[in-house]
Amino acid sequence: MIYQLMYYSTARKEQSDAELRDILEASRRGNRQRQITGLLLYGDGVFFQVLEGSEVDVKALYDKIGADDRHHSILHAAAREVPERSFADWAMGYTPLSGELQAGVDSLMDVSRRQADPEVSLDCDPLVRLLVKSFIDNQQLA
Repeated sequence: MIYQLMYYSTARKEQSDAELRDILEASRRGNRQRQITGLLLYGDGVFFQVLEGSEVDVKALYDKIGADDRHHSILHAAAREVPERSFADWAMGYTPLSGELQAGVDSLMDVSRRQADPEVSLDCDPLVRLLVKSFIDNQQLA
């Protein structure tokens, strides 16, 4: 079984593209070492993240994220054991949701694989899909 955790948080300040790239590069390196996969969405100062891996590693990473002063107001959305990963090939898939939003859940792009595989669809279980869609819908209303 794989442990999957989802949360929302608010950035203390708007993150630049360069800052987000730095976060992603560091996250991907650490996640590969710990065999953690997932998804990060960011828009209008709000993060949504899905983390997947061993329960010990995911909880340790979540605690580290909670201590990171770049964001606050962490809202734990869900944590559960699942039979398989929703993002097995993603060290950390990422889509910025600002300005012109992507055309919905099915057009999520993984920036680390954009050249090799320009479009990675979100084909995952209903709860993950619902939370991602909810995040995107809320960004469109903002």
